[in-house]
Amino acid sequence: MTSNDSEVLGTNGAGDKPNASGGIVTNFEMSVEQVGRCLPDYEVLRVIGSGAMGVVYEANHRPLQRRVALKVLPPGLASREATILRFLREAEVVAKIHHEHIVPIYDVGSRSGLHYIAMRFVPGISLDRSIMAAPLSPRECGEIGLAVSRALAFAHRQGIIHRDVKPANILREPDGRVSLTDFGLARVDGSGTMTESGALVGTPNYMSPEQIQGSRESVDGRSDLYSLGVTLYELLTQRPPFQEATTAATLKAILEKHPPRVRKLRPDCPKELEIILDKAMRKNTADRYANGVALADDLERFLNGRPILAKRESVAVRVFRFVKNRRGVFVAGSIAAMLGIGILSLYFNTQHEKARGYITAAKAGWDDPKAVDVVKHNLEVAHEYSSTHQEACLLRAKFAIRAGDRDPELITLALADCTELLANGGLAPEEEIYVLYLQGRFSLQKGDLATAQVSANRAKWLGEEHPRTLILYSIIKIGAGRSFEKQGASEEAKKEFSEAIGSLTKAVRDDDKNAAPGALDPTVAEMWCEAHLELGTAYALLGEYDQAETHFARASALDPRNAEVHRRRMEKLRSEGKSEAAGIEEALAKAINPFMDVSKAAPEIGSDIKNSMMSFTNTFRSLLKPTDSRTASSPAASRPAKSF
Repeated sequence: MTSNDSEVLGTNGAGDKPNASGGIVTNFEMSVEQVGRCLPDYEVLRVIGSGAMGVVYEANHRPLQRRVALKVLPPGLASREATILRFLREAEVVAKIHHEHIVPIYDVGSRSGLHYIAMRFVPGISLDRSIMAAPLSPRECGEIGLAVSRALAFAHRQGIIHRDVKPANILREPDGRVSLTDFGLARVDGSGTMTESGALVGTPNYMSPEQIQGSRESVDGRSDLYSLGVTLYELLTQRPPFQEATTAATLKAILEKHPPRVRKLRPDCPKELEIILDKAMRKNTADRYANGVALADDLERFLNGRPILAKRESVAVRVFRFVKNRRGVFVAGSIAAMLGIGILSLYFNTQHEKARGYITAAKAGWDDPKAVDVVKHNLEVAHEYSSTHQEACLLRAKFAIRAGDRDPELITLALADCTELLANGGLAPEEEIYVLYLQGRFSLQKGDLATAQVSANRAKWLGEEHPRTLILYSIIKIGAGRSFEKQGASEEAKKEFSEAIGSLTKAVRDDDKNAAPGALDPTVAEMWCEAHLELGTAYALLGEYDQAETHFARASALDPRNAEVHRRRMEKLRSEGKSEAAGIEEALAKAINPFMDVSKAAPEIGSDIKNSMMSFTNTFRSLLKPTDSRTASSPAASRPAKSF
């Protein structure tokens, strides 16, 4: 247990001095022997930390033979009743919360004029000391953030705001366990504050904008999340977001400036973690995570390799912020206002042209295996422009289908795009079905059967007979059948393949086999191609090779540039023992899509899937057809959108 209590402008006792993190450290330290004489129940061993509100000692509690961290308020600081009350307030606050990542309090009392709090001794060091040697890895930061955000979420539900989250107040044990400590500056909702009116509470480098502005009403749990974001930023970069010469300059920078992007200082930091920290540290509380649970959930998604929900601020938001911060330049009477509007219009027109340029550049590298990183970069930049954001999301998904074998990160990015599009809302029903189809498909590629099943169920609510819904349902069935085959459960596998064939037959019932493929709408042709491709796959897996070939041939006619058709046909031919013909199909697949790994096995979606698939099948079948007029009675509910 360490202590590094600090309250800017709130403690100014004689002999106090600033500590490394901008707080105040007292010199009223008592010797180990003095404390031991005053508190005979404790064998005091050594000093392990000190701060504005006390000194912390390692000690043994003799009656229970338990090692503790003993926080003591020295007599030199106990001359004011308000200081004593605030010291004891920490014990009162922590007594209300019991959480695995919050250091618990065992005892509180006063003896021989010495006020003390006994806490669990944490056999580790605080993070401010840990990062002096080296920055932590992104994964370590994510794990620490997950633990602390859960602790804060628990405290916030009890109405407790910490108000001083920083590396010095997070302890890390040798086994990696993390604990939040030092609630000396905490505020309990519904109670009075123990600080003087107008005092700035916290440590400057880690204070949120609303803490600096001194409005008690605006400081809530999101202030703690801001401070946690700053803490994680420092753990990654070994520096706080703002490095100014004076405390006043630091406070001003927090209010007005934006910190350097994490990845500029730490290039190996994953983009997802950078976005999470960016959202946690937004100036406006409404733009941050709503609560600690939301932050913890996104950190958990990051750690598990799943798409996060947070997204980077759009270019438009950053431009308006730029103008707002310089409104004296852009707004100086009506003439200047008109000039400002003209400048912004010109700016956005230019930005739109730039965004289109990135889209065009991305498409130009579509077929070049050496240009994967270039295409990814161009799509990432286009993704940040509001005018091309949705188009970039969909293009990245299509590029992931094409090049995901070569660069698996594309699948992760595409999943994040799908999650974002669905979370933002505003999609037409048929558009939402298409995004759900992509989400389910990519989830299966990553072996995430549960998310794919949820996507399929949501798609059915929007369009029960929509071909995309039926194709996604069938892809899940085929994936399950493959897994059953690997387990030797041939009867279960045949059942899954047969159910897939039934659904896919419905999906292609409107396909006019006599119509020339070139006469069909490209979106419709692509969709039916995918349905016939999966039909051929299901028949091949059942050993019905003639039927399989019929559907592969139709798929190839609908989309001659679909390399996946040749890969699946190659697999069928190998199953038939026709190695020479299979080699030709392999060559065609590689020629059409140089990114393709023709030897890549189908994704494994789990070893214990019987109950999962039974539940999914029953749920999917029992979902009622929606009565919402926008889906049930609309022709769009049974056909794809032209824009997709």
